[in-house]
This record gives sequence, structure tokens and C-alpha cells, in this order.
Amino acid sequence: MEEQKTQHTVLQKTARIILKVVLFLFLFIILVFVLLLTPPVQRFASQQAAHYLEKKLGTKVAIGGVSIGLPRRVALNNIYIEDKTRDTLLYGGSIKVDIALLKLLSGEVIVKEVRLADMTAKVKRVLPDTAFNFQFIIDAFAPTAPTTPTDTTSAALKLEVDNVYLDNCRAIYKDVITGNDMLLQIGSMDAGIDSLDLNTPLYKLGTVNVKNVVAVLRQSKPLATPEPPSKDSVDAQQPITMKLGFDKVNLDNIKIDYGNDVSAFYTNLNVDQLVLDGNNLDLQNRIIHFDKLKIDNTNTAIRLGKKEEAKMVAKEAKQEIQAQAEAAWVVRLDDIEINNNTFAFDNDNDPRQPYGIDYAHMKADSLTLHAQDFVMNTDSIGLLITEGRFREKSGF
Repeated sequence: MEEQKTQHTVLQKTARIILKVVLFLFLFIILVFVLLLTPPVQRFASQQAAHYLEKKLGTKVAIGGVSIGLPRRVALNNIYIEDKTRDTLLYGGSIKVDIALLKLLSGEVIVKEVRLADMTAKVKRVLPDTAFNFQFIIDAFAPTAPTTPTDTTSAALKLEVDNVYLDNCRAIYKDVITGNDMLLQIGSMDAGIDSLDLNTPLYKLGTVNVKNVVAVLRQSKPLATPEPPSKDSVDAQQPITMKLGFDKVNLDNIKIDYGNDVSAFYTNLNVDQLVLDGNNLDLQNRIIHFDKLKIDNTNTAIRLGKKEEAKMVAKEAKQEIQAQAEAAWVVRLDDIEINNNTFAFDNDNDPRQPYGIDYAHMKADSLTLHAQDFVMNTDSIGLLITEGRFREKSGF
């Protein structure tokens, strides 16, 4: 009897100890969560994060603040990162991520949304270095080669991103290797992502909305180099590995200014509204099928300057179009609606004609076209036009 009492007492003491330990751990976790929500701890976290990145990258890194809202929300404010030349790589307002933090422990990156606001990125590639100025970040976080054989059958990292939002973001791009100098300003963008697979070139988007964009691109090298038609034909037949798709794209107030003084090729494009409804975008099998294309109040101006290089651009473009047409592409548009657009084209290498439509110097306004069942394949083009009109500068 005494032995049973002793065993019962030991069990009670053991149960109380286990209960106290569990309660202590629970209270400790709650305390850590509460502390992470306080400004002093978050300021300390931002300082430690910046210090870690500075040591890891070997460049200056500053983070104005870190905000953590458990269990999902993480925000970085007033970010500044330098490249190896002490020039600005990234700076600006805020990066907010709605991420399942606990899932990271099991190797899953589940992101409900990413929001970038008031951010500027400067990407460049200058001689004598042939790498981009962000390459050091990739190198710093790239996994080191294992000294012992690793298990290649382990599960790959799972990445899931649902939505991406940009608000007042800017990118400055300069590449002396390719001769590209670009400024891109995005007023706002939101994109839903249906599928994103790091292990395969698979990108499936939902609805993409882009507004108030200004893009200025200047090229200091020829747009095209002379190539025989046989090479264009071979290139066109190469298989496409990327899988890309989307449900719908809405563009509002898009301004693009492209110029190449070497090739004397210039393009201005002002898009008031463009809507593209996806259906089947199968690049691997060369099938493009859209439900609807709608373009309203858009101004397009293309000019080829009076240079031999401009003649080469026109020749190469014609060769490329012919090569792609022979590559068995099938393009379908179920519904086309083009309203009140303006199109201008000038080829300064050809003299202006005194009368009639001058196809080397065209300017058409009030361009409207409503059509259905557009089909283009290797040997034919067809569509049903329900409404069409334009007014050309010649009076036609």
C-alpha cells in the first residue's frame, strides 16, 4: 500500500514538473512574440539585420526599420544597399511581405503577397568587369560546393507567391556590353501568380494590371547585325523551353520612348488602354491563342533614319518575320477591338511620294478595326471584319 502511494506521489510530482515546463515554454514563446512587436526590439532587429548583411556582402547596408507582425507579416523600411563600387544598388521606401514564417522551418516559402513601394534599383554593367553590379549578392548567398556526396533525392525548395504589388517603383539600367541605357518608372502594378516553379521554366500569371508607366531606352550599339536568311531560319526552329501564360493583362497610360542613333531607329508608343485576354500561350508548340485584344486611343510613331544601318534594320526585320512565319506558328485572336488609334511610319531612306498613299511615309488617325476569328498560320491569314476605318494624311 505504501509502495502504491509513493508511486502515485512520484507521478503527481512528475506531472506537475512537466506541466510547469510546458507552461514556461508557452509563456516564453508568448513573451518573444510580444517583444518582437515592440518598437525597441524591432529597431534592434533592423540594426542586427543590417549588420549581418554588411558583413555578409562586404558593402554598406542600412535598414531604417523592421516591422514584424506574427505569424505572417514582415516589413522593411528605408532600405539602402551599395554595390562593390560604392554606388547605390537599391534604396527607397518599403518592402512588405505576407509570408508564412513557420513554414520556413520545413523548407517551404509560402508568400501570400509582396509589396514594394517607393523603391529604386540601379542595375549596371561597366567595363572592365563583365558581371552585373548585383552579382556579389548572388555569390554571397550561393551554396558552397559540398565536400561529401549529398542526397540528390531530397525534396526541392517549395516556393509559392500569390500576388506582387508595385507602387511608385523605378529601375535604372545601364549596360555598356550591350549598349543599353534605360529608365523605367512604374506608377502601379499588381499581378497574381498562379504558378511559379523554380525547377522548371514555368510561369503562369493571373490578372496583371499596370498603370502610369514611363520607359525611356537608348541604345548605343546597332539594333541588328547582318545575318544570312539561313541563320534566322535555324534560330526560328530552335525549341522554346519556357512555359508562360496569363489570364488577362490590362495596360493604362503607358509611354515608351526608344531610340538608337547608331541604327537610326526610333519608336514612340503612347498607350492609353490595352487589354489582352489570354487563352492558350504555348510557346513550346508555337501556339498563341487570345480571347480578346482591345487597344484604345494609342499613338504609335516609328522612324527609320537616313543611314545604311537603318536599311539593314528593315532588311533584318523582314528576314526575321519570314523565318518565324515558316516556323509553323499558329496565332489566333477570337475578338479584336481597336478604337481611335494613330499610327505614323517614316523611312527617311525612301523619297516622299507627291500623291497617293506613301507606304514609306504614312500617318493614319482615327484608326478603328473590329474583327473576329483572326487566324494566322504558315500558309494563310484570315479574319472576319465587322467594322473598319481610318484617315490617312494623303486624304484617303
